[in-house]
Amino acid sequence: MTVLLERDADQTMARRLGAMEPYALPALLVLTTIVGLIGDALTHDLAAQQVLGLLTFAVLAVAAWSMPRYVRNQIWLLVLVSVGIELFGSVIWGAYRYRFHNVPLYVPPGHGIVYLFSLRMAVTPWFERHGRGVVALALAVATAWMAAGLFIWPHINGRLDVFGALCWPLLVAFTLRTGRALLFAAAFFATSGLELLGTTAGDWTWAVSTPVVHIATGNPPSVIAGLYCVLDATVLMITRGLLRAAGHSFPHSGIVSS
Repeated sequence: MTVLLERDADQTMARRLGAMEPYALPALLVLTTIVGLIGDALTHDLAAQQVLGLLTFAVLAVAAWSMPRYVRNQIWLLVLVSVGIELFGSVIWGAYRYRFHNVPLYVPPGHGIVYLFSLRMAVTPWFERHGRGVVALALAVATAWMAAGLFIWPHINGRLDVFGALCWPLLVAFTLRTGRALLFAAAFFATSGLELLGTTAGDWTWAVSTPVVHIATGNPPSVIAGLYCVLDATVLMITRGLLRAAGHSFPHSGIVSS
């Protein structure tokens, strides 16, 4: 009797662990992001920040290693493209500034981590089972946040957020028009959390108004995830084009489930 009970307990534990497996990698990526952003806020010099960057690259490399080649290509292409975007947005344009007025070494692989999180989270059983609700929640939160940036936050913290409102149509379009609603819904939650934590910790700060074009901006902009969606979609399109040119097929969703 005892043996049977122990066997049942082992089987129950195995089933529970098996059910949790799809969420292990997303959880690791979230933990890495939180530790990295809080760690950056606690650093006092560039050397310590660069160590965080190397560790972030290492985590991304390990996490991406088990992915199919076309997914790894997407991830590292995104990391490469993000370098140029960050240099322009922060160093040249000055829409936001990092603590040491640089582009921290952890930022490019951080983009890769957010992208991989979105890819993996979008195919988890929970997301697939509650897909419509997840997408509806993402759009509802984005809309409420956008409206707050225009009509509420100016009376609370004095910052009008037009920039975030301009990003809202991008998020809606990519979520509803591309056939990858779960991917972009996951990206919205990931990037929103990242931006809120990063700005709250003081790792970077958005300008009150963007240089040159003078668009009022929140800290962070409410639906900045819309711009992340543009980056993600660009990488998907480039990867699909390269695969087709090489005579290979590309999954319609661009998402990997194993």
